[in-house]
Amino acid sequence: MALTTARDLIIEAYRVSGLIDLIEVPEANEITIGLSQFNQLIDSLDLDSLWPYTKKLHKGNFVIGQKDYTIGLDPSDDIQIRRPDTINNFGFIIGGNTFRPLNNVGMVDYQNSYKTENLSTLPQAYTYYPDFPSSRIEVFPTPNSNYEYTLQYSVKLKDYTLNENLELPSGYASYLTWGLAEVLCDMQGSNNVLVKTRAAKYLEAIRKMNVEPITMGYGNLPMGGGLTWDVIADGYKDSY
Repeated sequence: MALTTARDLIIEAYRVSGLIDLIEVPEANEITIGLSQFNQLIDSLDLDSLWPYTKKLHKGNFVIGQKDYTIGLDPSDDIQIRRPDTINNFGFIIGGNTFRPLNNVGMVDYQNSYKTENLSTLPQAYTYYPDFPSSRIEVFPTPNSNYEYTLQYSVKLKDYTLNENLELPSGYASYLTWGLAEVLCDMQGSNNVLVKTRAAKYLEAIRKMNVEPITMGYGNLPMGGGLTWDVIADGYKDSY
């Protein structure tokens, strides 16, 4: 994955737009405008389901007798991380070095059936409530010790600051640079055909990476398939 900052991309976008010279640096107010438009560009990608997730890892400890844990950046939240879009894996350490993954149970099954079927004294399952602004995770049975837990989750990082590192899959830095350059040109009333062409080219490449090909079949028998790009893993995956 390409690693850069929003400031780097904004400066490069101003330069390729032709609004400043290639050796020039934008003024502070231009950088501020660029950052606002940069985050709006990311919002537009997210609306089209084209903005990738970033995987994160968090470790903490259960509280004895506590089954509900709020997740978010509010000072009152139990787990102080950015609200997850998806929980990928959740488990705890027992016996010093043995990792026990918890079963991910849907909210309906968790409330209606799982609790009545499992009588273990150790935590066995969890369900995730994607509330907003803070989400919530419930563990069952209630932890009987302050086990260390490991939480792997995915978030869509948006609203970047200028010097925040961006972990971007292949192709995204190019589109954000030229896409932002196109926006800046439009704001200045500059019809730069080269910029528009390059921005459209990189956007189309991103769309192709995120579209699953149609697989033909006969009844229940698959007739073909292929590989599609996984923007999370930054690599190809089977489309079956």
